[in-house]
Amino acid sequence: ADGPIGDIELAISDVKIERVGEVPEPEKLPTPVGLVASNMNDTTLYTAWAAVENAVSYKLYIYTEAGEEVKTLTVTNGQNTPFEELGLEGGNYYAKLQAIGDGVNYLDSDLSAPSAHFTVPTVNEGEPKKLATPFGFVAEIYEVDKFRTAWGDPKDAPSYKAYIYSEDGTEVKVLTVTDGGLIPLSELGLPAGSYYAKLQAVGDGVNTLDSDLSPQSGTFVIA
Repeated sequence: ADGPIGDIELAISDVKIERVGEVPEPEKLPTPVGLVASNMNDTTLYTAWAAVENAVSYKLYIYTEAGEEVKTLTVTNGQNTPFEELGLEGGNYYAKLQAIGDGVNYLDSDLSAPSAHFTVPTVNEGEPKKLATPFGFVAEIYEVDKFRTAWGDPKDAPSYKAYIYSEDGTEVKVLTVTDGGLIPLSELGLPAGSYYAKLQAVGDGVNTLDSDLSPQSGTFVIA
């Protein structure tokens, strides 16, 4: 016969729950200030602001003059965004900025105050587009006997013309130049004196039109 089954004693130890320190509530990031959203050479939108500590990224909200939100994009401080990428119709707009948190320790900020208005140029299909005005133009004497030209953007115009002026503002020479190009002073045929220059991006006359003249270069001296 089976032996008696003894009492089975279950000893359940106390379950000890330790309370680990309180998890801090995520902190809302400060609202960005100093937002600048402005045209750059009529081809790009320049954005800049005072950096927000602990932000992981920033979102730009673009509105029509009537206050309708039409575009949201992630931007970096000092970014130039081509208007073509924005895909906005020609007209006046303004923007607001939001600092984005990591979602754990920091939450997204409120939207900033609106920027000043900026204008997206109207581009009519089939009509030639005016090239952007060159910037960062340098015209200088190089190695005593050469004339050197260089500039920032744009780099993609069909060609470029440098307009050379005497100190009194009289135009004395127009010539085709290249970025980083060197021209012997003997080819310039200019008498000794002080000069400055301006640069123009030259269009093809079909799809692109000539740009406005750039701001003047520094003064260079032909001895």
